Parts: sequence; structure tokens; C-alpha cells
Amino acid sequence: IEVSHVWLSNGRMENCVIQGAEGNCAKTGNYGLNVYVSGSGVVTNCTISSGHGKLYACRGANLAVVNGLVVDCTIENGKCDRYGFGANVYISGGRLLRCRVTGGLGSSNHLNADRSCGGGVYATGGVVESCLIQGNQVQNAGYQGGCEGAGIYVAEAATIVNCSVVGNSTLAGDKGAAMETGIGISVNHASAKIVNTILFNNGGTLEKEYGTVNRDRFMCCASAVANSSDAGNKTMSAADFDRDHPDDFVLSGASPLVDAGTDSTDWVPATMDEFDFYGSARKSGPQYDIG
Repeated sequence: IEVSHVWLSNGRMENCVIQGAEGNCAKTGNYGLNVYVSGSGVVTNCTISSGHGKLYACRGANLAVVNGLVVDCTIENGKCDRYGFGANVYISGGRLLRCRVTGGLGSSNHLNADRSCGGGVYATGGVVESCLIQGNQVQNAGYQGGCEGAGIYVAEAATIVNCSVVGNSTLAGDKGAAMETGIGISVNHASAKIVNTILFNNGGTLEKEYGTVNRDRFMCCASAVANSSDAGNKTMSAADFDRDHPDDFVLSGASPLVDAGTDSTDWVPATMDEFDFYGSARKSGPQYDIG
């Protein structure tokens, strides 16, 4: 593990700005070039930006979370040049809560099968909760397979709950775009959970918004292009959107996704309950929705 700026395994870091870490990642991969959180570390109200993983595999050019809590942070403008796993965030345990993840770019400049996944978040475990994942991208310069999950790429049994995944895309010139699915969220594990989450404007088709496989992993989610036969037992709905705001992703007042919050005991380990923030509001565009 190579960390340029902060490795926090205990204690608390708050109200900080951490930016600009670069690393020529080894083939085995480095974690969290700007910030690496493990153990019982807590990061709150920080801006983590402009991490740049070069050459080979990088797991979270801005932030890697393998345990602990990252809450109320902005993670932005991370970049992986080749075969990256989460240009902004890599999470394998712990919790990413009420964060804004934006401007990440996972790219592959290699001509073989190397590809980058998760321009915003690459999740193999842990919980991503009440976050705005917006404006992240992937780009594949190779010719074998496509990059996936510009917003979120779920590789294993992670949980995504109460999130808004909006406006993520492939970068112009992407050579694998015809093969890419799940630009909003790409789910690649049968034990993943995507709960009470909004997907909108990530490519505009069913395949681009939330992929072609594991649609039964989506529970009580909403997408502007969903229909009653998608995502398992009719759990995705386009009717939850406010028809007076067709170009926005604001939920209608009658939507079942709008409620007074939950203690999340179904989604996080009991040891994390003290960080629950019961019933907290989440930012959704210019307005606040209750997750």
C-alpha cells in the first residue's frame, strides 16, 4: 500500500483539504493515494481532490475505505490512467455516508483488455449511503471489452442505499462504448444490494442506466427509463419522478422512496450503529430529499 498524504487507522480527521497526490501504481495496485481509511478512523467534512493514479492499477486515486467512516465529504476530480478501480473512491468495508462524489475519470490508454471501472465509486464491500454520485466518467482506449460503472461499479457484496446516481457518462472518443452497460450503476455480484436509489441521465437507456445483469439486486429504486418488468419484482419505477420537473431527478411527493429515514440496521453492522444519523436529509440537486 502506498499512500501519498494520509493513512488514518484510528482517531478523527475533520475540516481538511487534501489534494493532488500522484502515484505510478504498481501492477498489484495501490490504495487511496490522497487518503486511506482503515480500522476505526473517521473522516468528516473534508474535501479530497485531484488524486491521480498513473500507469497501472489504482484502487481509489482520491480515497480508499477498507473500514471506518467517511461522512459529509466532497471527493472530486480523481483520475486513473490505466486499469483503475474507482477513480474517486474505492470501498471494500466501512461506510461512505452523505458524501458528494463527482468529476472522476477512470480511463484505459492501453490497447489490450485493460479497462477502468468506477469513475465515481468502485465497491467490493461496505456501505455507500445517502451520497450524490454525479458527473463521473469512464473512457476505454482499448478494443477488448468496455469500461463500466461511470457512477458506481459494484464488484462484490457491497450495499448502495439512499443514493442519487445522476449525470455519469462515457467520455467522448470511448472505443468500447458499444459494449458498455451500467454506466450509472454496474452490478456484477449476486449478493450486492442497491436500495432506495435514484438513477437518472446516465445514458438514457435501461442498459446504460443500470446494466443488463443482476437487475434483481435493485430494491425500491427509481429510474426515468425503468418499466414494470425491470429489476426483479417490479422494484424500479419511472413514476416516482415529479412530472413538473422532467429534466431533474426530484422525487414526487407521493413517491414511496420519500420517507422519514431509517436506522439502517438492515444494511450496516451493529458495531456501526452509533454513526447512523437517523432520518438525515440528503442533497438531491438544488433540493433535499429524505432518504
